[in-house]
Amino acid sequence: MPPFSPISAQLPRLRPRPSLLLGFLGDLWCATLFTLGLAQAAPNAPDPHPQAGSSPALVSTSPNAVHPPSITPPSPIQAISQYPEGATGSSVVELELIVSATGEVVLARAVRGAPPFTGAAEEQALRWKFVPAIQAGKPVAAKIRYEVRFEQAPPSEPTAAPKGEQGSDSTALARAAEARPLEVTVLGADVPADTSSVSRAEARQLPGAFCDPFRAIESLPGVTSVVSGLPFFFIRGAPPGNVGYFIDGVSVPLLFHAFLGPQVIHPSLIERVDLYRGGPPAELGRYAGAIISSKTTPPPPRFGGEASVRVLDAGGLVHAPFANGNGQMLLAGRYSYTGLIASLFTDASIAYWDYQARTDYKLTSQNSIGVFAFGAYDYFADNNRDFAGTEFHRVDLRHTGHFDASTKLESAVTLGIDRSRTTLGYLVDRTLRARSALSTDFADNASFTLGGDAALDFFVLNVGRDAANYADLKALFPTRMDATYAAFAETEWRLGRVRVTPGIRVDRYHSLGQTELGVDPRISAVYQLTPESSLFQSLGLLHQPPSFLPAVPGARVAGLKGGLQSSAQHSFGAKTHLPLQITGTATTFQSIFFDLNDPLGTMGQADVDAESRDSRALGRAVGLELDLRRALTERLSGQLSYTLSRTTRAYGKSEGVSAFDRTHVANFGIGYRFDRGYQLGGRGVFYTGVPTRRLTDDGPRYDSADRASSFFRLDLRAEKRWVLGPNRDIGVHLEVFNATLNKEVVRRECGPRSCESTVAGPFTIPNIGVDATF
Repeated sequence: MPPFSPISAQLPRLRPRPSLLLGFLGDLWCATLFTLGLAQAAPNAPDPHPQAGSSPALVSTSPNAVHPPSITPPSPIQAISQYPEGATGSSVVELELIVSATGEVVLARAVRGAPPFTGAAEEQALRWKFVPAIQAGKPVAAKIRYEVRFEQAPPSEPTAAPKGEQGSDSTALARAAEARPLEVTVLGADVPADTSSVSRAEARQLPGAFCDPFRAIESLPGVTSVVSGLPFFFIRGAPPGNVGYFIDGVSVPLLFHAFLGPQVIHPSLIERVDLYRGGPPAELGRYAGAIISSKTTPPPPRFGGEASVRVLDAGGLVHAPFANGNGQMLLAGRYSYTGLIASLFTDASIAYWDYQARTDYKLTSQNSIGVFAFGAYDYFADNNRDFAGTEFHRVDLRHTGHFDASTKLESAVTLGIDRSRTTLGYLVDRTLRARSALSTDFADNASFTLGGDAALDFFVLNVGRDAANYADLKALFPTRMDATYAAFAETEWRLGRVRVTPGIRVDRYHSLGQTELGVDPRISAVYQLTPESSLFQSLGLLHQPPSFLPAVPGARVAGLKGGLQSSAQHSFGAKTHLPLQITGTATTFQSIFFDLNDPLGTMGQADVDAESRDSRALGRAVGLELDLRRALTERLSGQLSYTLSRTTRAYGKSEGVSAFDRTHVANFGIGYRFDRGYQLGGRGVFYTGVPTRRLTDDGPRYDSADRASSFFRLDLRAEKRWVLGPNRDIGVHLEVFNATLNKEVVRRECGPRSCESTVAGPFTIPNIGVDATF
């Protein structure tokens, strides 16, 4: 069957029959058995590259950290620095390095020292080579602290170099810098196959992302915005309501402030953001589409912080140790003064703010506790005194305990409140959640995770009887209590060149007297062909309750009428490391959605009525994703991501492509880091137009052969940064989102005689800001 054949020809095969699901599972099991068979003939070899370019910070061997399984730190093969030209005297520079699983330095940042030694150390460290860190018998990426000593060679003394290195014949250049590891943080624990990650360091250099790692998700393959710049994503055919958001395992209703605003968490708190396109880890669930999950970074054990002032908002962050270094505390927040700017041009009022507070405390060498509180608020009012506001708040109490070097128990209790308000009334969700996971390395080549979570949600609707759609609102969001319970298990086996990760998650949903059970098996496999190349694939069956309204705090649809939504997701891909530090990935995928709530993709709008809740569709998405990138932390960086896909929907008697099907989506960009702290970059975004909507006797249908005009935008960024001393720098940046001022056709509808297009934009955001680190 051709991948883009009409959905009507495929409908008989897309019904949720047991034979379909079993056959779908069999695809991956057969391939996995095949790779296992190959592995038996292959010599044992560790997986030298974590899949999908991620570098999660999992454990640390710093003096104040709870001790994880034993780690052999990276050791230098080639680590020499030349004495900077024009400098005098001696100096000590402390570097923070990220050493990949292949021994390359992919990021170097001075945290102590003085110019020009800091700049020389950062630049030259990127050429160093290491024997990578080893954990559980395999190479892993690691973040290390390294001390470099610069000594000016006396004129009469020739320059010395370490054994095995070629020394300089010029006495004006370096006596070899002596370097030693000070701290090691393991970054390279394997992540699930078919997962992409964005670090804060990458996001702050990506044009159009405004330094926000969450916004950088748009640049990854498989991701399509509903409207350019609007952070509601269709990901491999899954609508925005089926995409889940998690911060440190805590579910949140939204990731961004309204009106093209920034992310709801200060960027410096984010270690990385993971995009699980299909088959996420078993501990994450309750969504039938993709999951966006972020990990925050613990406060560093020293006093310091950041501050920023931009056109639209100002923010700050401060952290400090206490209790003789056994505890760390962090406070951060951001406040928008967009209302002051908007008042110059209109009577409308716009505002947003967010806050974060985190405390970590080491009770013993094996136990630590923490509290992470965060929240966000958005408000809008027009000159007619109509207003709308949303907010959410979370307080996460957490504990981590180590039974031994390889067994860890993590537990947490979360209190939360979500609220949406308008002039008509408000919706509130007060939530109590708990989660716990026990993980252990029960063998040198195997690990196991077992856990569970539970959630109680107390919903309240307060709307006047004279409100429009009062009956629909009461039916959709009645006052009630919903309960959800889950158990999950996952294991990972490393057999020669093969890594296999099967898992299962079981969720029990209860709402308005109805109960549904979701059983979600998932499995992924990675086969290491060579040290530079690997194959990977994943398969998952996923479920979630009815949900057609994305990113509206407190507005979860009541009841389980029509049953759970479900999806079967499969992907197969290859990844390789190319010359010039370029990484290439190619992935094919197929997703099938059963009983799907998607008024946005089927009707082109999200109507708040009972009909939208009860409307179900059968969907499918197939495609090819290509990704080439040279790390944004390199002096010359670049990326090219391309997605070729087709997303279809069948509902009622109507069938065809989705309202937001885009055949071609491409992101391409380039950046260059000059000397003296200058940096320039640009990024282009292109995608084909939305299909034309036509009214038929069977309802609206979208014509893939007749589309709106394609859209292109160009984002630009320029930055200048000055290093003022150890842990102190200041930068000025200019960024323009949609510098080409292009408008976008978001809807095209044709009647018997004419066609009409709805145009949005141009959404252009100039951003000038100053930020400082101390």
